Amino acid sequence: MGFGAIIATGENNTPLDRDLAGCIAEVRIEQKLDEPAQFAVRFIDDLEDGRLRHANDERLAIDTVVSVIVEVADQLVCLVRGPIVEHKSEMTIGGPGSWFEIHGLDRRDLLDRICVQATWTGRASDVARQILGQAFDELDVEDTTRVYEEGRETLNQRTTDLEFLQQLAKRNNLHLWLTYDCARSSIGSGFQVTETAHFASSPRRPQGASGALASAIQLV
Repeated sequence: MGFGAIIATGENNTPLDRDLAGCIAEVRIEQKLDEPAQFAVRFIDDLEDGRLRHANDERLAIDTVVSVIVEVADQLVCLVRGPIVEHKSEMTIGGPGSWFEIHGLDRRDLLDRICVQATWTGRASDVARQILGQAFDELDVEDTTRVYEEGRETLNQRTTDLEFLQQLAKRNNLHLWLTYDCARSSIGSGFQVTETAHFASSPRRPQGASGALASAIQLV
């Protein structure tokens, strides 16, 4: 596609139809290691019956999953994948110059919508596997050492899953982030996007090193 990025939607990551793809004016992505990545796609728009044409387009509805994919050296790279959480727009007199935007977050946002009260035992890494395993295809969880036991000391959750995982990561000198593997689907025109949730040190610690040794790692 001439724009330089492929915007795909839905669970099958199907590219936008030409009538929408041809209206894309801008794609923005902001990525942080420990927070959900943010994205926005702006569409050139016009008025129809006094309203923006794209404002009620079901293909751009709130909670629709969006994947932003680019091709780099003949390899497909997914930069972000997650639900639309907000719409923004601007209308100009006469129509030309109007625009409509979708704003979204990567799928870590789904872990940040419900407050949970729970008591956990075992290692923090075991807890991370249980929570992340409910939402993501693949996991990369670095084992932690401390074991929490009933009757002695437990891990008490009184917040959303995302905030709880961020607390556990910080406590164990780890980070929480997502990466993606992307390929063209063997069926239809969509893409296969495999998400991996990482709960690990960055950069990686030497095998068997404890959190106290992380400061000895030389950054490249």
